[in-house]
Amino acid sequence: MKRRNVSELKTLKCRQYLNNMITASAEIEEQRTELAFWSERIRGKEGTRIEPEIRRREEELTLRINDMVEKKLAMTRMIDAITDPIARTILRSRYVFGQKWSCIAENCGGMSERNARYIHDNALFDFEEIFSHTVGTGA
Repeated sequence: MKRRNVSELKTLKCRQYLNNMITASAEIEEQRTELAFWSERIRGKEGTRIEPEIRRREEELTLRINDMVEKKLAMTRMIDAITDPIARTILRSRYVFGQKWSCIAENCGGMSERNARYIHDNALFDFEEIFSHTVGTGA
């Protein structure tokens, strides 16, 4: 596996995209929690003046959640296109499941975190090709 330098890694367009997907997971959970909150509050309040506002908020949250889930699914499909199974596992663990490096390394047979990051960094170049092709074609 060819080691690329750090400056090359910093120029990859996919890095920001993938980092946004980590935060998207937290946002999805946060919005699901809020949706459950409002769903609970609406029970027994059907026909009151507050019901339409709560229903609108529920619809907004559902649309946001669905949008973020669709984006994560698109990212997952791009990760699926990585040919190296270890690299694919590392990218999925990091960006789909949001796992920390220690957990990723342990789940990959107890490799070192340094090795997991090395494989990750090289896998980003493969992901960049897939990402550029997917974004460029609008797929």
